[in-house]
Amino acid sequence: MKIGFRGLCRGFAALLTFTLLCGACAKRESEPQWVKLDYSIEFAPPAALGRELSALSDGDRETLYEGQPRAQDMPKSGNVLIFDLGQPIDSIARLVYTPRQDGGTAGRIEKYRIYVSKSDISYENLELSDDQLELDVLFNLAGEGQFDWESDKTQTATFRPLRGRFVALHALFNGGGGQAISAAEIAVYQGFRADESYGSHQEALSEALKVAEEKKLPGAQKTADAYSALLGNDTEAFNRFTSEEQARLLNEMTALKAQYQALPLREAPQNGTLWLADDGAPVQAHGGNILYNESEKKYYWYGVDASGGNLDGGAYILGRGVRCYSSADLINWTDLGLVLPLEDAQKNPHFNQNTQLSHPQVLYNEANGQYVLWWQQSELRQGKLQNDFAGVALSDSPAGPFRWQSSGQLLLHSADGGAAQYGVSDLSLFQESGGKAYLLFTAVSKEAFLVPLNKDYTGLATDARSKTTGWTPLPPESFRTQGAPLLLRGEKTYYLLTRPASAKAYAPMAVYASASLASDAWEAVDLVLIDDVWGNGFCSQPSALLPQRDESGEVIPGSYLLLADRSNPYDQEHAGYLRLPLKINEKKQRVTAEWTDSAAVRRDIHALSAPVVLLILATSLLFAAGAGLGGFYLLRRHGVFTKKKTEIPEQPAEGTAEDEHED
Repeated sequence: MKIGFRGLCRGFAALLTFTLLCGACAKRESEPQWVKLDYSIEFAPPAALGRELSALSDGDRETLYEGQPRAQDMPKSGNVLIFDLGQPIDSIARLVYTPRQDGGTAGRIEKYRIYVSKSDISYENLELSDDQLELDVLFNLAGEGQFDWESDKTQTATFRPLRGRFVALHALFNGGGGQAISAAEIAVYQGFRADESYGSHQEALSEALKVAEEKKLPGAQKTADAYSALLGNDTEAFNRFTSEEQARLLNEMTALKAQYQALPLREAPQNGTLWLADDGAPVQAHGGNILYNESEKKYYWYGVDASGGNLDGGAYILGRGVRCYSSADLINWTDLGLVLPLEDAQKNPHFNQNTQLSHPQVLYNEANGQYVLWWQQSELRQGKLQNDFAGVALSDSPAGPFRWQSSGQLLLHSADGGAAQYGVSDLSLFQESGGKAYLLFTAVSKEAFLVPLNKDYTGLATDARSKTTGWTPLPPESFRTQGAPLLLRGEKTYYLLTRPASAKAYAPMAVYASASLASDAWEAVDLVLIDDVWGNGFCSQPSALLPQRDESGEVIPGSYLLLADRSNPYDQEHAGYLRLPLKINEKKQRVTAEWTDSAAVRRDIHALSAPVVLLILATSLLFAAGAGLGGFYLLRRHGVFTKKKTEIPEQPAEGTAEDEHED
């Protein structure tokens, strides 16, 4: 039988069509069939004008729902939407979220939890709300994860299939500075989630930890423990995450392995670069200070966690809160986590999704055993920072967590009886050896002040009439710093390190001196910055000064360490740090800081403790004395020192061995 060319082509086309149809059928069989469910709104925050709830399910991506801010413009941490499916439905397993499409990002959902109501409870006469207790008792947690709030793409959360009538979406954190939840479309689906490979996550985690051990990253086990806690010991704990979140975790662990492989062996960090903690992750402690714990012989570093990145690529960051690290040598830092998280808004009524926190400072109050944290916070509204408050929190441990106590503007009373509220722009703390503590801050009005704190360090010192006492304006006449003014004490003199305002990104630092904190007679002193190539304070923003200590933890007189940020306002998350030696010469009234490539503490003869210096001097004197006595003996032996003039003896007779002379 002959087959023509046309017949051959027809046969090939039929075979190709059959193959494609089989592939499509196989694909349909292997993929779950999702059914979109109709719903009504059981509960939601009241809608803002023109942005009604109906927009969530109208099929139009251009319309949007946005809730109104809560009372006093300070919402709780998160917002809840509850969808009523009308009757119990089997296998509810997916929620699809479309962010607002109008170019704005306010209220876009980032972290979330999804709940499905329990099927054995009657809801006929029950009014549901956003009460967390209701969610815990009447609902099952179906899944949790996070959306990319910076993207306007539709995003999916696929969770374990559950039966129920109501679906609750709890937005734990909103991106874009929004105080209330927003969305263009939200859809709920019935279907089945494909099983994820729990073992692949455990394997990826194990591989990352193996590489970390090879690179001598002692804190990597903590990261492994954190991921293990997320994964759980079995698939039941693992399944509380959405499929998308599980995939993200797997990508994170795979990236963690690559990050560890790219790291060199542990060594002293380099100044001007982003430092790494001992788990291999970047240190997030921007604009903070370092506290030394005498009993533990350990350093604690507090700073702002800027890992959230900048808002819309601009110069503003909100951050995650105050993060703490510990170290015994100022080189290897262990991440202790967030000790004051901004997301925990219910513990601070002045925290919300628009809060920017900066300049965290911690002191230890020996009188009551409390660790006291002060910080500056502002609120980002309409592209500007407003409500510049100072905040206070307490902890029984240097590792936190810190409990919010108060926040607000500062009230100062003048000698003539007047009073004024001051917004806080920059702040730092100073503690005398006797325990008295002070707050230094720069006001929005471009004035700077030094104010004594009360005995608990939780507020400004006041008299019996609750009026602030003893505050002093700082020099020079109404200067404005771009970094917190820093105070330290020499043997007889107080020194104030500042970085005056400048139109440039960085400005030179300046130092002023005064014999008394109660005096406003501050005088400029010499500041020598060795190898400050560009003359702008090493391209940094000073954040803290701490006494330099020897290996036993004893303070080295006249020697300090300057902690500073290599600030990048448009990428603070990846900005580096500096830790430079700083010395005070009180006789010459000179302060000297020197650039070093390595942040390792360099201890030369000028930075040795008094006992070591005395030991070296004593050894030198003994050596000199020994050398002097030995030299005297040799010189005298050869006749340099005698009681009378040496006489030259007669030549001895041949064959004798006489060689007499007077010593």
